[in-house]
Amino acid sequence: MAKHTFWARLSVLFIAFSIFFVVPLGLVACSTDSGSSADSGADTDGGAGTDLPAVPAYPEQQINPEPADFSTSAIDFVAGLGAGWNLGNTLDATSAFDLTSETSWGQPKTTAKMMTDLKASGITTVRIPVSWHNHVDAAFTVDSAWMARVKEVVDYALDADLMLSSTSITITKPTSIIPTPPIRTARSST
Repeated sequence: MAKHTFWARLSVLFIAFSIFFVVPLGLVACSTDSGSSADSGADTDGGAGTDLPAVPAYPEQQINPEPADFSTSAIDFVAGLGAGWNLGNTLDATSAFDLTSETSWGQPKTTAKMMTDLKASGITTVRIPVSWHNHVDAAFTVDSAWMARVKEVVDYALDADLMLSSTSITITKPTSIIPTPPIRTARSST
């Protein structure tokens, strides 16, 4: 019983951390006081002399989230998540650089019927892992077709009245989008 309580509490802490710290940081990190993600015409490499791509300015929309309801305890909330299902090896597959990556590991293309069938079978929560690194350009701008597909799959789940787990829309394999630093050569002693 004590072991079960420990893992339940750890899960609650993880969910609370994700909701209160990770999500708001992601929303705040994408905006500036000027209303865009980048200053147009600014030196994009900090004067280092490297050829970094210009960072485009993104239009931002005001987000008015609903106030959180804290009347349910965290343990009751987690218990209410019910049976979960992982949509793995689809949007997190990395064998292609276009929309075909979704099926490149042998899984079928995700459909709205899949999500409604999951709900009908008693599943209440879905995790949707996503790999982004094969779908970004040199400035780390996500391909619009890929972003639209991810949104479409998320909408399938929401339309089927499925909850998304706290780890939904995870960024899988993030180290592959971090550039490898150049190899340093030893300086001569002369």
